[in-house]
Amino acid sequence: MYNHLKYILFINLKIGSLYADLFFMRLNFYKTFLKRIARYLMLLISVGFIVPPTLLAVSFDGDSGTASTGSNLIQAKIPKLIKTSVHVAFDFASYLGVGSLEDNKDINISMNYPTSYRVVATGDGAGGAFIIGSSSSAISYSVFFNDKTGEVGKVAMSPGVALSGQTGGVMPISNTTKNANISVLIPEIDMLGADAGVYEEHVIFTVTPE
Repeated sequence: MYNHLKYILFINLKIGSLYADLFFMRLNFYKTFLKRIARYLMLLISVGFIVPPTLLAVSFDGDSGTASTGSNLIQAKIPKLIKTSVHVAFDFASYLGVGSLEDNKDINISMNYPTSYRVVATGDGAGGAFIIGSSSSAISYSVFFNDKTGEVGKVAMSPGVALSGQTGGVMPISNTTKNANISVLIPEIDMLGADAGVYEEHVIFTVTPE
């Protein structure tokens, strides 16, 4: 009876050991399989076939052996960047008492992405108003923006209000190709009503990616 029980216990231990061996074999198989899949995905990413999602942003250790290969993720993030340049002064000649003053300048809007941008203009007056001069003798002016060179298609701007959906920005961000236009109009009635003097203020243009 005792030997019979020993035999049954021996068989059960063998069966348990077999199941344990099968379990660890299966575990090692899945581990190896997942590593191979991960390496294959990294290969596809490296040659540009697929773009890695955030979950794949990891590194991998190598297996033990006569040679071992590990993988270190290198990741750099570049946000949307935009730059405006080639701005020059609106330097009007001495006013002779006839007509309005008007001028326009082509500028550059460059970026590192292919979609649109928005632009906001702010003057030096109260609340960003488009006014030059002091409160006792102020001259109002109008500002226009065009998302291409020249004045055809220009849009009147309001202080602090964004013009969205502007296109025509060029890549890369380091270029200085002129591709937009700013124009200024000082009406005759405002010029005739102003005191003699030199009037200088700034209008600030802020461009942001969309």
